[in-house]
Amino acid sequence: MKGYRAASLADTFILPPVYLTLIVVALTIQVGYWLILGVGFSRVRKSQPADLVDGQSSLPLSVIVAARNEEKRLPALLDALDVQTHREFEVIIADDGSMDGTAELIESRAAEWTIEGGPSLRCVRVLEGEAESDGLPRKKHALTRAIAEATHDRLAFTDADCRPPPEWLSTIVRYAKDGDEAKRAVLVGYGPYRKERGLLNAFVRYETFLTAFVAASAVGWKRPFMAVGRNFSYTKSLFERLGGFEHSAASLSGDDDLLVQETSRTSAAPVQFVLDRASFVPSDAPDSFRGWLRQKLRHTSAGRYYSRTAKAHLLAFHLSNLLLWMGIPLLRITSGVWWGAAFLAARFLIQRAVLRPAEHTFGTHSLSLAQPLLDGLYLIYNTLVAPVGPLLRPKKW
Repeated sequence: MKGYRAASLADTFILPPVYLTLIVVALTIQVGYWLILGVGFSRVRKSQPADLVDGQSSLPLSVIVAARNEEKRLPALLDALDVQTHREFEVIIADDGSMDGTAELIESRAAEWTIEGGPSLRCVRVLEGEAESDGLPRKKHALTRAIAEATHDRLAFTDADCRPPPEWLSTIVRYAKDGDEAKRAVLVGYGPYRKERGLLNAFVRYETFLTAFVAASAVGWKRPFMAVGRNFSYTKSLFERLGGFEHSAASLSGDDDLLVQETSRTSAAPVQFVLDRASFVPSDAPDSFRGWLRQKLRHTSAGRYYSRTAKAHLLAFHLSNLLLWMGIPLLRITSGVWWGAAFLAARFLIQRAVLRPAEHTFGTHSLSLAQPLLDGLYLIYNTLVAPVGPLLRPKKW
C-alpha cells in the first residue's frame, strides 16, 4: 500500500493530470487576488483623512430613508437620529404604501421633534401605483421622491432597521467638508450586523465583513463597484447629474451598487470608503435561514446589471476558490493522496495575513477562529445562492 501511494504521488508530479493543473492555476489566481485585495485595502487605509478632530462643521445634511410597513422598527431608528452629535440635518422618510401605522408614526414623531426643537422630520407618502407609472422599482421610486424633497445637497442614506451611532453624521461631514473632491465624493460606509448566538449569525457577519473588505479594496484600486444602502452618502447634484436611477431602472435592487458603478463609469464624482468606526451603522441580522435567503436573492439580483469587468473578476475569484476546495477530494479519489489540502492551507495562510488588518479595522476579530468553517459556508453561498440572484427578477423589496 505504501509503495502504491508513493508511486501515485510520483506519477502525479511527473505527468501532471488536468485536474492537478487546474488546482495549481486556481491557487495562483487566488493568491493573486488576495494580494491585490490586500494592496487595495492598504491604499484605502492610507487615504483616510488625517484630521478628524473638528466635528463642528456647518455642513447640513438630508437623511433619506425609504420605509414600507416599518411601524415597529422605525422608533429605534428615529431615537438614534435624534441623538446625533451633528445637529444640522433633516430627516425625510418616504412611506412606500405602508399598510400599518408607519406614516402616522412619522408624523407623530415629527410633531414631537418640532416642540422639542429637534431636527426637521418629514413624511413623503408614496401611493400605490406611483412607481409603476414612473417606470421605477418601488424602493428606487420612494428614494427618488424623498431626494426630491431634500433641502440640502449632501444626502445620507440608511434603512428603517438600522441604528446609526451618535457620531454617524459628524463623521460623514468630516469626510465631506474639505476640498472640492471631498464635497462631491460618494461616501461608502460599513453596515455590520449585530452579534448574536448561532452559526447563521456568524456566517452573515462573516459574509458582510468580506463584502465590505472587497468593496473597500476595489475603491483602493479606483474601481468601485459595491456599496451598502444602509450606510451611504452622496450629493443631490450628483443624483440629478446621473439622471436619478434611470441607469438601473430595470433592477429592483442596486440603488447602491449600480449607482456607484455608474458614478465610476462616468467619472461623475470620486468614491471614498469610510473606515472610521464612529460611522459604522449596525442593524439586526436575519434570524432565520429563509429570511436571510430571501434578502440575499434580492440583493444579488442586481448582479445581472453589473459591468462585464466586475462580473469577470467575481467569476474568476469565486470559481478559482471552488476549484481549490474541490482539489482535496479530487486528488484523494484519483490519486489516493491527501496533500491536496496543502493547496488550500497555503491559500488560507495568505488570506489570514491579508484579512488581519481588515479585521482590526472592522472589529471582526471574534470570527477569526471559525474562519475555515465560515469560509466553507461562504464557498457554498457563492456556488449555490449568489449565482441564482441575477437570474431572478424579484418584485418586492
